[in-house]
Amino acid sequence: MDTKNKKKLEYKWVIAFAMFLMIFIGLGFCSSAKNIYIAPITSALGFSRSAFSISDSLRYAVVSIVNIFFASLIKKFGTKKLIGAGGVFLILYAILYAVSDSLFGFYLGGILLGLGVTFTSTAMVGVVINKWFVKHKGTVLGVVLASNGIGAAIAVQIFTPIIYKNNNPFGYKNSYYLLAAIIAVLTIIIMVLYRENAPEMEKDDSNKKEENKKLTEEWEGLDYKTLLKRPYFYLIIAAILFGALTSAGVIVTPYLSDVGLDSEFVASTTSIMLITLALAKVAVGFIYDKFGVMTSVNLCYLAGIVSNITLFFINNTQTGKFFAILQGVLSSIATPIQTVMLPILALAIFGQNNYDRVLGLLVTVTAVGQA
Repeated sequence: MDTKNKKKLEYKWVIAFAMFLMIFIGLGFCSSAKNIYIAPITSALGFSRSAFSISDSLRYAVVSIVNIFFASLIKKFGTKKLIGAGGVFLILYAILYAVSDSLFGFYLGGILLGLGVTFTSTAMVGVVINKWFVKHKGTVLGVVLASNGIGAAIAVQIFTPIIYKNNNPFGYKNSYYLLAAIIAVLTIIIMVLYRENAPEMEKDDSNKKEENKKLTEEWEGLDYKTLLKRPYFYLIIAAILFGALTSAGVIVTPYLSDVGLDSEFVASTTSIMLITLALAKVAVGFIYDKFGVMTSVNLCYLAGIVSNITLFFINNTQTGKFFAILQGVLSSIATPIQTVMLPILALAIFGQNNYDRVLGLLVTVTAVGQA
């Protein structure tokens, strides 16, 4: 292979880096770190938390609805335009949250956040990685999606001091202005780096499908109408739905405080959980690449079942603290079933023919379960 072709083939790693940045900002900075703003905003503006939380409900609703049409949107506009639009929606969300003084403004911001996250998160990463990578898809997905936790951890360190600086009740506004600027810069970088297709695909699209058949052994899958008649299709949908429901239904941090554990221990346990979560996403993707989809899926579900059982044994004793840490580790291992495993399931079980369509549906089901 000559040097020129080698460089073309290696551009996939630039794409992976662009996706890392996209998750870092979209899910990490904008979604996962959003909870640090709840208390300051509701306190400064006098909103009840239940009323303010409707903005999150609207976000989940938008994610659920738009992902149903994800494959159609990809086909019509392409991935690059949607990623760019996602960045714009996130910028508008941050600005609107900075200037709004009414609940309506925050509700509209929640809708914009939902649109932004839809085009810059799991489904989009799954489509892009599937297009650019033939081997090691699981590991690459794991590494890219691990940037969610990294982004959230960094965001908390950057924005928390700004929110509470000089005890200014409206410090959160300055934080959101800074967030909008950061999103704008990173979105520009992503758009400069990103290409719709691999160079060899752009060169001769007619040969793309033939090349992919030679390079991959992945199942092409049934046509969508036939797939809808298969019972296992609905069993998998149900498994994803209830997995997301039971996971989101257990809000561990306040539970640890409720059973009498001190704030320092709760903070340490949360940190361990976040670190494990980042590592677990990479590990589950690697396990899929090496041992297949059943091993990785069973690992996630087994960890989820055991993590919920450990909740019964958490209390303010040494044994209870051990179970608290164990629960955090196991729940982190279970979580990739809602992130890394969605693109993997869509590809391994349903095939290439339905990949974009089924992936959008799985993300929708996950969002519904979480909501």
